[in-house]
Amino acid sequence: MDAELPAEILRIDRRFCGPPYCANGGYVAGRLARILREGTEGNPTASSSPAPSGEAARANDPPEAIQATDRTIEVWIHRPVPLQKPLGAVLVGGDVELRDGTELLATARPGEIRDPPPRPVDWTTADAARSRYRGIVDHPFPTCYVCGPLNAHGLRLAPGPVEPGRVATPWRPCAVRGQPEDDGTPERSGVVPTELVWAALDCPGGWSCDIAGRPMVLGRLCATIRATPHFGEELVIVGELRGQDGRKVFTASALYDREGQLLANAEATWLVLR
Repeated sequence: MDAELPAEILRIDRRFCGPPYCANGGYVAGRLARILREGTEGNPTASSSPAPSGEAARANDPPEAIQATDRTIEVWIHRPVPLQKPLGAVLVGGDVELRDGTELLATARPGEIRDPPPRPVDWTTADAARSRYRGIVDHPFPTCYVCGPLNAHGLRLAPGPVEPGRVATPWRPCAVRGQPEDDGTPERSGVVPTELVWAALDCPGGWSCDIAGRPMVLGRLCATIRATPHFGEELVIVGELRGQDGRKVFTASALYDREGQLLANAEATWLVLR
């Protein structure tokens, strides 16, 4: 049996909800991915894939802008993650388990993305797609931290269709909406935290399917961050439907800078609610 090492106590603030009764799956996945990365750095027995070459780094970025999340991590959400409650994140071998007492809520481990990311969409097209975002008037979870129009402290992404099975939205990360500890300023310099990048990769995938007519929740998110964006930077997120199998829906998403350079990408499995 693998030894267990306490990693961190998490308390997910209610602003980071997905459905109103639990945390946003992408945000939770990002928190666990960061804990896994930090907990296994320098551990020669931890499983990981090799970091990318310097080609993934953008020219003139400071060293702190290139995160060490560059290996792929997958997170499984086993049960809804409660809000405003202390939860234990525990290192078990090369994994991180999120627990509520003895109940297993989520697991993060090294993963693999085999398929290519969705191709980029230019800023103008993504910005125009916002007006076609179905969630503005028909949203199953309107207070969702990532894409809910009624969450005043959320990212408020609006992924609208650009073609069948593909959506896109612009994103300009703003510290007052994005930081767990707001400092009262609308934006500031610095890199966007890992968990917010993961969160931003979450919901656009869901909106590539008929999430309004058939509400879904995240079951699995597998992501790679190649280069971390900065607050105030103009970005584009693309979501793409990859397939369906009964109640399971498979999607992919990608984060690009305005010049079309890939910064991060993910694959997700969604579960249609009964």
